[in-house]
Amino acid sequence: MTTEAIRRYWNERIHDLEMTSHPVGTREFFADLDDYRFDKLRYLPELVDFTGFKGQRLLEIGCGIGTDLARFAAGGAEVTGVDLSETAIDLERKNFAGLGLAGELRVADGEHLDYPDASFDVVYGHGVLQYAAAPERLIAEAHRVLKPGGRAIFM
Repeated sequence: MTTEAIRRYWNERIHDLEMTSHPVGTREFFADLDDYRFDKLRYLPELVDFTGFKGQRLLEIGCGIGTDLARFAAGGAEVTGVDLSETAIDLERKNFAGLGLAGELRVADGEHLDYPDASFDVVYGHGVLQYAAAPERLIAEAHRVLKPGGRAIFM
């Protein structure tokens, strides 16, 4: 599948939308999807310390509507989220605004990042590699923008 086909797919769909009955973009909508994600993936906070990166520059590739990224931001990380989908980034901006969180949120291709080498202390991607047109390219880009001695967290 091409990157453009993947972008179209995610611009037309919202992941786990069927898990909420609230209007898209409302505070209740985001709360339902957060509850669902961390009930379904209750192991995730045991594996990833969302509060353990305070003051560190963290990039999430394939951030979607920002469910995980919001937890990193609330924990004090200086967050950047990129996603192919304009729909996802628009919703993530609403999510962050509603939660009073700050971060750089942009539409971007994780296989071709517009950041200098060694820009981030942490690079995170959960559930993104299987949707990439060239997963090996995404991993190479994550490695390129990761500072020496930094941490990459991928599922």
